[in-house]
Amino acid sequence: MINLKIYYLFEVISMSTAQKKAVGLISKYKSRDPRFIAKQLGIQIIEKPLPARMSGFLCTESNYSFIIVNRTLNESKKRYAIAHELGHYCLDPNYELCMHISDNIKETKSEKRADLFAAYLLIESFTGDTWEIAEKYDVAEELILNVMDRLC
Repeated sequence: MINLKIYYLFEVISMSTAQKKAVGLISKYKSRDPRFIAKQLGIQIIEKPLPARMSGFLCTESNYSFIIVNRTLNESKKRYAIAHELGHYCLDPNYELCMHISDNIKETKSEKRADLFAAYLLIESFTGDTWEIAEKYDVAEELILNVMDRLC
C-alpha cells in the first residue's frame, strides 16, 4: 500500500515547480549530485557542527551563496540537506538568509517545496518498496517517508 502511495503522489504532482527546477538542473549538469550542482552554481558547501535539530541552512548575500551543513550527519543525510537547501536557492531566489531553527518551520510552504525539490533531485524513480528506493538512491528511508507525509 505505501509503495503505491509514493508512486501515485509523485506522479500526480509531476508538473510541480519543484520537479521542473530539479529536472532542469539534472538535465543541465548531467548529474543528481547536490555537491556537484552546488559547485556549478557557485555555491560553497561548508560543514560545521550545528545543533542536532538543524541539518543545514542557506545563506545568500549579493552574489555570494553558501550552504552550511551539519557535519555530524551521515553522508546520505548531508546529501539530502544540501539538496534541500539547493531547493531554497532555486525556488526562493529572494531569500537573503534561510536559517531554519524553529521546530515549526518544517510546516511552511517553502520547506515543503524544498523537500520535494530535494526528493526529485536525488531520486529518479519512486517505484518499489521504500527501503529499496532508499538503498538504490542512497537516501535515508525516513526522508522518503517524510516527503510522502508532506504530500498527504
